[in-house]
Amino acid sequence: MLTTTPLAVSIAGLTGQPGTLSAPARLDWAAQLGPRAVALDASLPGMRPRELGESARRDLAAALKRRELDLAGIDLWIPASHFASSENADRAISAVGETLTLAADLVRQLGKSSRPIVSVHLPGSESVRESLRAVADRVGATLADHAWPPIEREFGFDPAAVLGAGGDPIDEAGARSAGIIAARLSDLSAGSRALPGEDGGRVDAGAYQAVLSLAKSIAHAVIDLRGVEQPTARAKGLIERWRSPATG
Repeated sequence: MLTTTPLAVSIAGLTGQPGTLSAPARLDWAAQLGPRAVALDASLPGMRPRELGESARRDLAAALKRRELDLAGIDLWIPASHFASSENADRAISAVGETLTLAADLVRQLGKSSRPIVSVHLPGSESVRESLRAVADRVGATLADHAWPPIEREFGFDPAAVLGAGGDPIDEAGARSAGIIAARLSDLSAGSRALPGEDGGRVDAGAYQAVLSLAKSIAHAVIDLRGVEQPTARAKGLIERWRSPATG
């Protein structure tokens, strides 16, 4: 019997009405969508680590608990080029470090069903990676780099990024399942980001679900709605396909 990876939804990069909502309203939106876990957005006012003191972090954890949402992680999609810029590098590295600390702080309050994963795109620089790995180890968080091809032994997997690099997400996920620690639900259609199983897309939802079941380190499959028009309706469609993989 197919083991279904639990779903989560990211509130980062939303378009349309969800994209205009405040941080609390986006949590409401995520809770109403159906998945019982959410990936936060570290660039969103009300969720930026540098703005959140100890009391505000307790409030954010309480907001998740009230909505019965586990934490699937935190997204911080800083362009990789910022880490190589003399003007932006220190600020980018600091932002990732602060987000790792926030993720660990929240999970300590939320419990073991949540995950202190920070999803990023990092450059190839070993010095940047070494610095951020040290922070992650110190605070008890996990850094998931979604750049493709992967550099780290353990990495985040984004089908849209794999397709953009000319790879086959199903084949790559199957071959590298032991190293995947965070997985996105994404696709490309006519050059635009889409969701697995949609008409015109290239990722079969059922096949992807099956291959992710082999990746034992994955706690959630995160619905990635960055750049996706009509995100609410399309997320609901993906949720239905995920529940019925034979028809995905």
